[in-house]
Amino acid sequence: MNQPRPGSDADVSALLDAAGITITEDGKARARQRLAEAHARWTPERWTRLREQIGLPPRTA
Repeated sequence: MNQPRPGSDADVSALLDAAGITITEDGKARARQRLAEAHARWTPERWTRLREQIGLPPRTA
């Protein structure tokens, strides 16, 4: 009765398993590292330029 919510880790794991894709702890660690590096490259100024470019209002604190 306790179904995982859509998009949960269990759903994602089942989907990847069905596709024959194996996820390892090492692979997840590498992905987390790459995401952290990408996030670090996005300065507040870069976010501001992007928001202006796509027509979003300035972000408030």
